[in-house]
Amino acid sequence: MHIRWRKIIPSICLVLVCALAIGCSCLFSSSYVDRPAIVSDGSGGAIAVHEVYLGDDKRDFYVQKIGQEGDTLLSGEGTLIGSGYKHGGSPFALQIVADGSGGAIIAWWASPSKTDDGLTKTISFVTKVDSRGSILWQREGVPVDQMVSDGAGGVIILSRSYSGGEKVPILRIDSEGNFAWGRDGISIYCEDYQSNSFQLSGDGMGGALVVWQQSHAEPGPEPHQPEITHYIFAQRINPEGTLAWERNGVLLYTTPEKAHADDVQVTSDGSGGAVVVWHQWPKGKIEGGMPEALLNDIYVQRLDEQGSALWQQNGVSLSITGVAEYSLPHNLKIASDSSGGAIIIWEDMRHVPEISIYAQRVNAEGEKQWTDGGTPVCRMETGSSLMYELVSDGAGGILIGWWYNDAESEDKGKMLRIQRLDSTGTIMWEPDGVPVSVDIKGQATAPVVAADGRGGALITWGVGKYRYEPDRSYVQRIDAEGGRVWGDEGILLDPKS
Repeated sequence: MHIRWRKIIPSICLVLVCALAIGCSCLFSSSYVDRPAIVSDGSGGAIAVHEVYLGDDKRDFYVQKIGQEGDTLLSGEGTLIGSGYKHGGSPFALQIVADGSGGAIIAWWASPSKTDDGLTKTISFVTKVDSRGSILWQREGVPVDQMVSDGAGGVIILSRSYSGGEKVPILRIDSEGNFAWGRDGISIYCEDYQSNSFQLSGDGMGGALVVWQQSHAEPGPEPHQPEITHYIFAQRINPEGTLAWERNGVLLYTTPEKAHADDVQVTSDGSGGAVVVWHQWPKGKIEGGMPEALLNDIYVQRLDEQGSALWQQNGVSLSITGVAEYSLPHNLKIASDSSGGAIIIWEDMRHVPEISIYAQRVNAEGEKQWTDGGTPVCRMETGSSLMYELVSDGAGGILIGWWYNDAESEDKGKMLRIQRLDSTGTIMWEPDGVPVSVDIKGQATAPVVAADGRGGALITWGVGKYRYEPDRSYVQRIDAEGGRVWGDEGILLDPKS
C-alpha cells in the first residue's frame, strides 16, 4: 500500500472520505467568522460580544453581561458598541479579552457606509467596557489579526496591517486606551515569512510571544521543482516594548531533508518563555512501514526567557505515527498546562471513517505524560464534520468544545459538545462530552470556549441558515461536574431574533 504523505488539506481529506463513502462535507476546523465570543467576568458569569444582522449587510455590535445564574444583566441585546456594514464570511472576526476587573476589551470590524459597488473602507475598532457594560474608551483604525491580554487591563495586538516587507507590527493598548508602544507599535523583523503562520501569545509577564514560519527555496534536481526548506522562528517583546531576543528572532526549527512543516502554535510557559508546537510531514510518495513515514508527526519545543531551546534540537516528537501509522495528525491546538509545559490536541484519522481528537501533555522537561500516541478525547461517527476550540482550564487541564454533524442520524445530528481533561489526561465529564445544545436547527459556527474560573466552562456559538451568516447567538455555562447551568439549550443573546 502506498500513501502520499503530505500536508493534510481539505481536498486530500475529501478524496479519502469519498473513497470510503463517508459523505462528509468538511473534516477540518477553521476560524469561522461572524461568530460570538465570550470571556469570564471573574465572578462566575460572562461577558459576550455578538452581532445582530439588520439586513442589507448592516449589523449592530453588542456586548452582553450574563450573571452566574444565567440572567442577562444588560437590557435587550446589551450595550451597543457600534454599527456598520459587513459581508457574511468576512475575514474579520469578533475578538474579546477579559480585563481582569470584570470588564473586557473587544475588537470588531465594520464599514461605516455602503456604495453601489459594495463595501468600502472597512475599519477596525477596539472598545473597552467596564464591569457594568459601559464603554470606557474606543480606538479606531487599529487592524487586529490576533489579540491577547497584557495582564494589566490592556491588550497586545498582532496587526493585520502588514502586507509584505520585513516588518510585522505588534501594538499594545494599555488599560487607559493609550498606545503604550507607540501608535505604530514595535516591529518584528523577518524575511520570506508566511503571513498566515504568525501566532501570538502573552508571555505571562506583561509582554508577548510571537512565532512564525519562513521558507527558502533552492533549485532542485528537476526543473520547476525547487527544494524548499522551512524554518520556525520565535520572538519575545518585553513589557516595555523592546525586542527581548535577537533582532530577527531565534531559530528553533529547520525542516530535515525531504520534509515540510506547518501549523505552528505557541503558548506561554509562565516564566517568560514559550512552548511551541508544529506539524511536520514528509515529501513525496512514502510506502507504509518506511522510516520516512515517521516524519509525519507533531513536534514541540520550549524556549526559556532568554530564547534558548531547553529540549532536544528540532523539538520533541509526540511519536504519534510510530503508534498509529496511518493517523495523519493535523489541525493542532495548544494550551498551557500551568506548570511550564503544554497540552496539545489534534485531529486524527487512525479510525477512518471516523474522525478523532487526541491529546497529549508534555511537561516542563519535555517528557510526554499521557498515553503513547495520545489520549482519545472523542470519536465522531461516520459522516461527521468537526470544528473545535481549546483553552486551559486554569488547573493543569484543558477544556475542548466541538461541533459535529453526524450524517447517519435522522436529524443530521447537529450538536455542540464540550469535554474537560484533567492534568493526568483523565476524561472528567461524560465519555462523549457534555451536550451543550440538545438541538441545532441550521448551521452552527465553530464554538468559542473560555474557562469560568470555577472548574467549568463558558461556551458561545452562532446558528443560522448558512454557517458564515449566523442570525442567532447563544451562550452556555457548564459547571465543574459537567452539568448545563443555563438551561437545556443555553441563553439566546439576541432575543428579537
